[in-house]
Amino acid sequence: MDATSELRATALEPVTEVGPERLRWDRVFNPADYDAMIAVLFGEPSQTRHARKHQVMDEVLAMLPEGFPREAAADPQLVAASHRFATLVSQLQVTSRVDQGGEVPA
Repeated sequence: MDATSELRATALEPVTEVGPERLRWDRVFNPADYDAMIAVLFGEPSQTRHARKHQVMDEVLAMLPEGFPREAAADPQLVAASHRFATLVSQLQVTSRVDQGGEVPA
């Protein structure tokens, strides 16, 4: 392997490892859905963004053990919370489209 190839190979290695807490967090609040939620919220007035985000997060976190993600949750809890988060993000997207004069999906 030449020097350039070696540098490229090392650049692809993760800079940091994530711990079990982050893995649990991402399992519930997967990055794609979280990014979608943030994109919707940035389209809302700044006065309501914070409250709407915490409304979603609080509802999902209420399904998990206190202290999550430091405290582990059972697999069924993680799955249910992840599905609920995805549903709430979808609802935010629909509400945002309607608020902006878009059509309500059938």
